[in-house]
Amino acid sequence: MDDLNNAIEMQKNWTSGPIKFSAATSMSNDAPMIVDLTETLDKRKNNPKAGKRNDTNCYWLPSTLNKNDEETVAEVKSIFVNACKSAGCKVGGQYEKKLNSIVFECNRSKFINRENNLKQSRDAYEKRLKKLGVSEEEKPFVQREKRTSKPIKGRAGFDTQCKFRFSAFWDEQSGRWYIPKEQKGCRDHAGHMREVPSNIRVSSKFLGTREQRQNIVDAVDSEVRPTSAGRIFETQSGEHLDWHQVNYIKNTKSKNASSPNETAADRLIRASRPSEIRQWTGSVPVRASSQQCLSPWDSL
Repeated sequence: MDDLNNAIEMQKNWTSGPIKFSAATSMSNDAPMIVDLTETLDKRKNNPKAGKRNDTNCYWLPSTLNKNDEETVAEVKSIFVNACKSAGCKVGGQYEKKLNSIVFECNRSKFINRENNLKQSRDAYEKRLKKLGVSEEEKPFVQREKRTSKPIKGRAGFDTQCKFRFSAFWDEQSGRWYIPKEQKGCRDHAGHMREVPSNIRVSSKFLGTREQRQNIVDAVDSEVRPTSAGRIFETQSGEHLDWHQVNYIKNTKSKNASSPNETAADRLIRASRPSEIRQWTGSVPVRASSQQCLSPWDSL
């Protein structure tokens, strides 16, 4: 039994790799290239200074991510949350305004805050009471301890904080997000095992690409049932969405600007048949080819 316990404990300490993400070939060339994030970590190097950031010391994210606003920050987070998920670890990103950066840390980097969780449960309970129009006497508050993957302070075997972390930075001068080719950070994990990527649950807002999430909005706006919209998303991204996740994306995602004559249904059809539809006249699609092209839309 001791040997088994020792083997389990050994597997709770491991080194990440590879964690692959798509970067631009250079600042002036948006052609994608695959970069292993772990090769940039544990270098004990400070972030390159403003004015000295170039292709020699930085990996640049695509030029489409050319803003430092809430929506673009969410897109940058999505890139690395999904990259880490594919590598078997769950991370969260925290925007640091003073440093113009997003700090990513393992989900087990901080102890769980029981008081904060209780407050969130209490707030949700009071909101529920108000919605139902009942009193607390009629529906008493029941305190339940939430399941958590975070370390618990003082609990033997579950109190190790993971040190895995890295940062993505914003360059004000070029208006681009980048990853330094050499940064501090830490590529090692502690206190937990590597997970199977399909078992890692991340927030709906990070799943798929911006365009794929927009397709969800367009599908629901076009009176497509949430379950069917979820199947379209799964076909395009490989990620499964439950109906409530579809509704969450619909309710929280701001819509991208589109052509005045292009409806939500038009955008959805165009996204579903990328090789077939290229030109638009009003809201009626014009086929660029007579070749039949099957898409998730055809099966609905």
